[in-house]
Amino acid sequence: MAKSNLWDRMHRHYLAWQSSGLSQRAYSKQSGLHQAQFNYWVVKFRSAQRSTVKEQSGFAPVVITPNSNIPVFEIHHSNGHRLSFYEVLDASFIIAPAPSRTVKSGLFDESVLAFLLVSKYTYHLPLHRIKQMFTREKIPISSSTFLDNVAATIRALEPIYRALIRETLAAKYLQSDETVCLEGAVSKINDTAFFCNNTAKKCIFQDCWFLPKTLPYFKSYVEVDISSLALT
Repeated sequence: MAKSNLWDRMHRHYLAWQSSGLSQRAYSKQSGLHQAQFNYWVVKFRSAQRSTVKEQSGFAPVVITPNSNIPVFEIHHSNGHRLSFYEVLDASFIIAPAPSRTVKSGLFDESVLAFLLVSKYTYHLPLHRIKQMFTREKIPISSSTFLDNVAATIRALEPIYRALIRETLAAKYLQSDETVCLEGAVSKINDTAFFCNNTAKKCIFQDCWFLPKTLPYFKSYVEVDISSLALT
């Protein structure tokens, strides 16, 4: 009881000191308190976080007052008495599972994969140049790792590419042009890539041998040049 009464009395002094605007020394002198003792209780109340559980039928209201290391539980009874006891709570951290990566068990997260694709396909940097950039930053990574991650990322983006094709082909008017794809020697031309443009929705995609595969099933208008028709 003595401890509970002391807690209440010092807590009232603490609240009064907060609203007074005085320094700790001035308030303790004005209230007749020992300055060192009052300073101790100020630190104690500042570190405490009081949370009250609302009273329900059959339960006593509980005030949890955690101290710096050991929390204090004060159970209030309807007759005015209050019991205090100490107990060490479990303060372990709960770590949420990491989000799944595009490349399962891969070395790179999505930010690095995006950097690889943007560097290669937007800024036209060969992978061996990107590898040199990592090496200069003291991050040695094999060429096969870069190749595998780029290929895996492209496979992961394929559903978006297919959706883009469907949206583009939904137009009633398309524009298409072709360009050659070189493989190996400069004189060796294996495939032709057709760029199809939906001007209404500003959608564009590239596909090899698009016109020969698609024209028999396309029911709208396609604007092409003579060379594109010759390749079909």
